[in-house]
Amino acid sequence: MKITGKIQLKLSSEGGRENSIYSGYRPTFRWEGNKISDCLITILEGHSIKPGEQGIIEIKILHPKKIEGITTTAHFTITEGLKEVASGSISEIQLHPFKMGDLVLYNNEDAEVLELSKIFGIEKARIKMLKNGQILDTKIDQLEEQFALYSDSKISFLAIAAKIKGEMANQSMLAPLESNIVPLPHQILALEKVMAGQFLRFLIADEVGMGKTIETGLILKELKIRGGIKRILVIVPKSSMMQWQIELKDHFNEVFHLYDSEMIISMARTFSNINADEEYNFWTQHNQIIVSTDALKPLEKRQGCSQERVEEYNKYRI
Repeated sequence: MKITGKIQLKLSSEGGRENSIYSGYRPTFRWEGNKISDCLITILEGHSIKPGEQGIIEIKILHPKKIEGITTTAHFTITEGLKEVASGSISEIQLHPFKMGDLVLYNNEDAEVLELSKIFGIEKARIKMLKNGQILDTKIDQLEEQFALYSDSKISFLAIAAKIKGEMANQSMLAPLESNIVPLPHQILALEKVMAGQFLRFLIADEVGMGKTIETGLILKELKIRGGIKRILVIVPKSSMMQWQIELKDHFNEVFHLYDSEMIISMARTFSNINADEEYNFWTQHNQIIVSTDALKPLEKRQGCSQERVEEYNKYRI
């Protein structure tokens, strides 16, 4: 919560401060006597306010729930311990001072604000948990401001962001900018190595959990942006087809169509019944396809099938 208002500092002879206050001053905000919160003051006009003078300030309330219900008609006091040093009036109240990219606290865990929205009068936020990368939707009033100047998560976040910014500036890689993830340094290095190669034939063989799908998505995205590829065939085990489709859509906004054995058989029958001067190839119906390894395996023979049937089956397989 942020409050804009006017304050009057007491003179030292009246029990107030002896020295001026400056931006960054952290006293206690009091309203109606028993509603209090720590706060952070920013001076909006000039550089300081001397005892006995008035000034326009912005007050960042560090514990908004402790002064719920406050309105612009309220009057407040500023105290240091039990000593009242100033009084003031409110001109504006901003309940949720969040914007996209802010670091916040959600259930006492560090998070980043990805998106803000208002649905049927309810203010909501989409956030990314920095600890595990989980994306969540929540009400804005469930978020708290991140006041620690150098929390562990913030240091890690800023360090990785600076590393990524430097890598992209040096190599002009655009794929990280077109995705909704924050790639790790080793993933960007893999992207750079592939794009610097004369021939684009690489084996990505990182350890389990190191993000091979992300590295592959970054490479595909970069090649598409540069106009290097138009059609993509991803061949994976059947159990991984859905995972690849979801991750490429969620992280890179790339739509892939799933081709399993049933799909291939169905399309082969459909296209074989089409009368046309030239033969149809259903592999050309989509530019981005995920197919299972089992679906692409050719047959040498099958019990109960003639050689002609086997050749027909292998027609659309590798």
